[in-house]
Amino acid sequence: MLGMALSLAWAVVPANAQEPPASRDGRAGTQQAAGQSRTTWQASWTQFLGAAVAGIGGDDAKFGGKLTGSVAIDGRDVRLWDGFSINAGAEFVFGGSVNGSGTGTILPHNIAMMFPASGKEDIDFSLNFTQRFGGSSLTVGRINMLDTVVRTPLISGGGLEGFQHAALAAPPSELTPPWIFGAIWSRPSPRAVVTVGAWDVRSALNRALVDSLFADGIAGMTSVTFPIRAGGQPGFHGLTVMATSKRGLNLEDIGDLLLPPESERVLGQKRGGWFVKYAFQQFLWHDAANPSRGWGLFGHIGTWDANPTPMQWSMTLGLGGSPPLDSRPCDRFGVGFFRTSLSETLRDGLDPILDLDDEQGLEAFYTLEAIPHLRITGTVQWVDPAVRGIRNAVVAGLRTRVAF
Repeated sequence: MLGMALSLAWAVVPANAQEPPASRDGRAGTQQAAGQSRTTWQASWTQFLGAAVAGIGGDDAKFGGKLTGSVAIDGRDVRLWDGFSINAGAEFVFGGSVNGSGTGTILPHNIAMMFPASGKEDIDFSLNFTQRFGGSSLTVGRINMLDTVVRTPLISGGGLEGFQHAALAAPPSELTPPWIFGAIWSRPSPRAVVTVGAWDVRSALNRALVDSLFADGIAGMTSVTFPIRAGGQPGFHGLTVMATSKRGLNLEDIGDLLLPPESERVLGQKRGGWFVKYAFQQFLWHDAANPSRGWGLFGHIGTWDANPTPMQWSMTLGLGGSPPLDSRPCDRFGVGFFRTSLSETLRDGLDPILDLDDEQGLEAFYTLEAIPHLRITGTVQWVDPAVRGIRNAVVAGLRTRVAF
């Protein structure tokens, strides 16, 4: 996939922006009965079956899975101070995925199977510490950034629930690694949620903490999310600004890659980059008796510096959430459109050998809760690849998930 040549990174979603209950499954375990222990845990086992049924990809079905687990140990349960918690998580991925079907697309069809590693068995761990004080919270350590996407209504799930395509499940920011070494501070209020973060520009996946932390630069972000009510239904608008000091290939020199090997031309580098994104969600129906239920519109539009960052702009627009069926209170559905544009500077440089355009596509899914703790999802994607001349890809998949 051309997408393997591009770094994938994700935007921070404020944890308190219309945050649903402890998990979208509605399952959050406790060590003891309420009032005796404040420590919580979650675990899941997700299996994926997917195939490229149209396009240039192989039509062989891919089968793989992911095991996840996390625990948040309340400081009071281990005789520490109030407001402090220790947060640990683990992810294990195994088997194949539709990402390896060779459809010629830039972004992954299955974001959940990209990390900790794509196309092979791998395990990795997150460990961070949170201190809550004065209505604010500060989290420091090794943080799985896809977990922040899971907390957002309508599109939540990070590929384990909801949408699976990266552009819809976890729209990339290109400046945030999927796992970070860093810190995130958040301050919720009735008027707005303010989130500020800073992290090492290199991914924390499969990397020791002491491995040259911040040697390649630092990245940071500020996000402000405003809760609103329209027609009596909840929603929010959010603005995120990111910047990085990381060096990257000066895309104005990309054409020099075509020079003969004996050329002594040295490709230049350019420091820094930025990303600005506006996002919104608006419920059109909301169950007043159950805040985790509802459906509505969501979307975003974002733009990059486009040099050295290889992206120009992106957008999504969709409809999703819980169907208003009293007989199916835990089912979910979604349909979304995305469009992603590569840097014009990059496209101009590669034009002699590669004709690039925007990548766009659609995804639709429906999740059926067969029995408590077990969910079955059918999903289909249509993607028009960024490389011109490549046939449109159609990817179909089935996902089963057991979560506690």
